[in-house]
Amino acid sequence: MTLTFSEKVADPKRRVGMFEFIPPEVDESEAVLARSAAGLARTMAGFGDEVDAIYIPQIVDESTAGMSVNRPDRLKARRFAALVASDPNLHANTEMLITHPFPNTPMEETEKWLEETIGDYGIRNIVAVGPALYVTDLTGLSATAALERLRELSETGPRITRGAIAMDTRRAEGEEDEPYRMAQKALAGADFFTTQLFYTAGGMIRLLQDYRDESERQGVEPKRVFLSVAPIPSKSILRVVESLLGAEVDKETVEYIFSDKTGRGNRSIESIENMLREVFDYCYGRDLGVPLGISVGHITEGNFRFAHELMHSLPELAKDYLPDG
Repeated sequence: MTLTFSEKVADPKRRVGMFEFIPPEVDESEAVLARSAAGLARTMAGFGDEVDAIYIPQIVDESTAGMSVNRPDRLKARRFAALVASDPNLHANTEMLITHPFPNTPMEETEKWLEETIGDYGIRNIVAVGPALYVTDLTGLSATAALERLRELSETGPRITRGAIAMDTRRAEGEEDEPYRMAQKALAGADFFTTQLFYTAGGMIRLLQDYRDESERQGVEPKRVFLSVAPIPSKSILRVVESLLGAEVDKETVEYIFSDKTGRGNRSIESIENMLREVFDYCYGRDLGVPLGISVGHITEGNFRFAHELMHSLPELAKDYLPDG
């Protein structure tokens, strides 16, 4: 029996993997967009059942206090996801997943966006993204409110798999702390979380441990957490990653990757594999009860080959913790 992405996510004994792909720039021609979608579909088909979803984020230009992040305009996530989904080469069991910044969508436009995305675009997997840093005057739904609305729609229409973002760097006191917010989002209807990119195990281990404890305190079952990783084969991609994170990658990791000028991509992959093993060892070795998944990220064309190589190596790593059968 073929399982849906939603059913795979809900089964804590199942390995689940995603590949994250940044949409092309908006000024590309229709022919170029079609080739990009077809190329991604063919590449992901080569992984067979190991890629359960292709994760297309909605890129939002952010300007925050003290920092301006200027990025080229990208194609809307749902449009590119629909292009990939319609390609005949895409593996039949691979579904599309998109993010949407609900706080940036005016309230009066949200219902129309949902109707079009679910009905016209046929997208059933949506990650509700919260507001950008320093934004307090929301024009639309918070991430929690969006999850509640998606759950309501799921009860009366097609099943919508609902995701939310988790950040190991977003720690605070009380109700502002990330584990508390994660448990609240689970209560609001989140089926899973996907983390921001990370490059050291310690902070993620603390987040997962505290999330398990907070879930127990609030009486909610911990949801699956996808660990988001992406290779850094060059200084230019390092700068892009740091702009996405709004922070520097830790010095020790950077020194390790760039200590070998001819093997940066491979050293980055090795560093990520070791880090993931440390997180998996902690969570599964202590029977933490938080199901894990892995999301490999394509940041730019410059790291696509290494992201592809990393995606090939991770199923074997996951089998050590969740063996077949």
